Amino acid sequence: AVACEFEHITPSEVAEQLAHFLGDPSVGPQGKPIPADDRSPSQPVALHALGESLVGATLEVVRLTADPASRSFLEGEGIVAGAQVKVLALADDGGCLLETTHGQVHVSAALAQAVSVAG
Repeated sequence: AVACEFEHITPSEVAEQLAHFLGDPSVGPQGKPIPADDRSPSQPVALHALGESLVGATLEVVRLTADPASRSFLEGEGIVAGAQVKVLALADDGGCLLETTHGQVHVSAALAQAVSVAG
């Protein structure tokens, strides 16, 4: 509710600087598109599970649906909403080797299914 109120009173220059600071995300933590401005509504963003990605793809993490312990692990590895990850390898079982801002990390197939990405 507070964020909605801020949206209506935040000067556009402040919003632009904040967006730039956050890496210019295209979707919010709930997976909803962030409009470029009030005049141009953006198209819905297609999401898929991390384990369904292609090797070499750079993706934006949109949502984590993992249990608290798994979420804590993912967040500690830099896998958070708005973060960019690169898929380095995929295992036959759906696990992924990723490059994050924290370095390389292996994510199990179960965790890869709990990470929704766009891109």
